[in-house]
Amino acid sequence: RPMVWTVSPSFASVAAVALIQTALCFQLPLDGFWGPDPGVKLLQALNFSLGDQSIAYPAARIDPDQRFPPFDTPFIFAHEGRFYGIYSPVYVGLAALLYRALGLAGPVLLSLVSTAVAMLIAVRLTRLVSPGLEPLAPVLIGLASPLLFYSLTFWEHAPGVALAAGALALLVSGLEAGGCPPRLFAAALLRRL
Repeated sequence: RPMVWTVSPSFASVAAVALIQTALCFQLPLDGFWGPDPGVKLLQALNFSLGDQSIAYPAARIDPDQRFPPFDTPFIFAHEGRFYGIYSPVYVGLAALLYRALGLAGPVLLSLVSTAVAMLIAVRLTRLVSPGLEPLAPVLIGLASPLLFYSLTFWEHAPGVALAAGALALLVSGLEAGGCPPRLFAAALLRRL
């Protein structure tokens, strides 16, 4: 007797939206940025992978007083003669690992996967409040919200949403289990990341 595979409409919805996002991602160039934010994150990740959280000043030898730094962005600040990006070391550290393994596609892959995780969690939460509408959750989150944009780029918003959604799911689960302390602690921990 042949094995029959069945796929829930919710999972099919997540898979379809993730496939659309991935196809869109392949339409975008990976050899540059259209704004300063991802560039700062890349500088942070490159320096982080070298064991330094500060951003190296490339002209330090010819401009030791740092009078002409190229960092004209609100996403970098100077402290005690060194430059730092404002982005989370947790995100930058993970992005650095993925960048070393896969190039610029690595941090973008993190955004795609994080969006898929957020969609799966949204399906679970939707089941609690609006049973029957679960397949709509991935469409709304993945195609009709800013996550569509953030899932395709080197940006920390998609991982942040996935972590926040995970924290909310753990909180709800912990409360459903009568205030289960390990789940509530895990929810608080995820939220702090």
